[in-house]
Amino acid sequence: MLEELKEKVVVLAKEMLTRQLTDGTSGNISMIDRKSGAIVITPSSMPYDSMTSDQICVLDPSGKKIEGTCKPSSEWQMHLGAFAARQDVNCVLHTHSRYSIALACTHTNLPAITVDMAAYCGSVAPVVPYRTPGTEELASVVSQELAKGYRALLLANHGSLVIGPDAEITLEAAVALELAAMAFIRGSHVAPPVPIPQDEVNKLLELIYGENTSAI
Repeated sequence: MLEELKEKVVVLAKEMLTRQLTDGTSGNISMIDRKSGAIVITPSSMPYDSMTSDQICVLDPSGKKIEGTCKPSSEWQMHLGAFAARQDVNCVLHTHSRYSIALACTHTNLPAITVDMAAYCGSVAPVVPYRTPGTEELASVVSQELAKGYRALLLANHGSLVIGPDAEITLEAAVALELAAMAFIRGSHVAPPVPIPQDEVNKLLELIYGENTSAI
């Protein structure tokens, strides 16, 4: 199971680069094996285009590295916090994508103004207050917000974070969030962007997650 998750994380890492969700070695990805509690996570400061599965780190539920030849991402505490906050989450993706980080720098919440964002991320991606990257303090504020039911967050002056039940949905959520951030920034030059009504958001969420939810 862990080898399969490692391979999925490598694929996600390369897709994150290909789909312009990151530059250089920024951002990080993790998946969890709910049966054992083990978490696989991208290594720190490793190029995504040449990343291999043996470089992916495996952490136990306390954060101790139990497999891998490299140092785990500096944001490992944030990933552990996300999995602890939401039992329905099996994948976490943190990006430094350009429009999402631009909006995060303005401390502006991103409402669901596109159908894709509504379907994958819900009605809003709120801004999480700034905390130093790679710290327990950042992990704490992120897990607190996710526990409220959010599926996507903007990290103030930092980037974004999305969660999902599997690798494929989580990647699409990150792409949808970035496109919505772009639409919000560009559309604001014309007029204030108009959010999709909550009842429509619920219908769109159901198409992806198979649930009629009013989750924010």
